[in-house]
Amino acid sequence: MVLLEGKEDSTSASMRESAEVLTETLDSLTARFVSPPGSGFGGANPPVSSRLWRVYSSLQTSRDAPTEAQMLRLERAETELGDAVDEFNRVLGEDVARFRALTAEAGVDLLPEQGSLDIDWKGTGGQP
Repeated sequence: MVLLEGKEDSTSASMRESAEVLTETLDSLTARFVSPPGSGFGGANPPVSSRLWRVYSSLQTSRDAPTEAQMLRLERAETELGDAVDEFNRVLGEDVARFRALTAEAGVDLLPEQGSLDIDWKGTGGQP
């Protein structure tokens, strides 16, 4: 963290360590949603966006009703998306909140408050 460069006190060390742990957690969480740049489109354990794209592409190949296999893939992708959203909300509500509290104690406001994600979101013109 640039704000803490050169500071060796225990508060700075704790914030630096917490920031590193949170960064690793967020990187891992991001990988559940999207592929890292330059990693291709999925691999052995593709992210949710790849799974959803594959289902969407499959459904677009025909004007016929979706097949049982397509519906099963869609159901699996939706379940995986729900699980990823739940994990995102847990990280936001616990890990990010803990880091936000730590930085607030030190008088540093790094992360604005954010709302949770909802898989059943319906278009609201950008309003929560």
